[in-house]
Amino acid sequence: MPLIAMRSVVDAAVVDAAVDSDWLGWAVVLGPAATLCAGAIAGAVAYAAIAQRRRADAKAEWWRRTQWALDEVLTGAPERRRVGVAVLYRLAESELATPDDLEVFDAAWGLLLGVGGPVASAAPAPSATETTAARGRVLTDRRRGRATPEWVERIAAGSAALEGADERV
Repeated sequence: MPLIAMRSVVDAAVVDAAVDSDWLGWAVVLGPAATLCAGAIAGAVAYAAIAQRRRADAKAEWWRRTQWALDEVLTGAPERRRVGVAVLYRLAESELATPDDLEVFDAAWGLLLGVGGPVASAAPAPSATETTAARGRVLTDRRRGRATPEWVERIAAGSAALEGADERV
């Protein structure tokens, strides 16, 4: 058989196979659906990446504010210390505060309240800063599932009595 005749037989067989299997019809139907699925998957991945980036940015800003508040607590100036403690308390309430972050807050509350707490009979009335620090300790203990010492709860409960009291810290 001549080469040209052989080629026409092979081409005819390919065309017959394509028409008989109907795969081309399915490819035409499923092609747009596959493109749509690929686009949806790419969109979901992009959305997840953007959401993760926004959360990371929010956490970075939260930590910058925490550092600022800790600096204010450590300055020693009473007004700045009071503002720093109030900001720390609000930051401890945030959902961005992880259990490890709450350890940092506990260290700050301990610094402000003293490690063992005041001696009940000899301790002067707690300052507004100490009361806020005690409230912060109660908050972080509750979020971490820990028991708060009674002396800290007493200081935290005394916040209403301290309204208008002079600041000692």
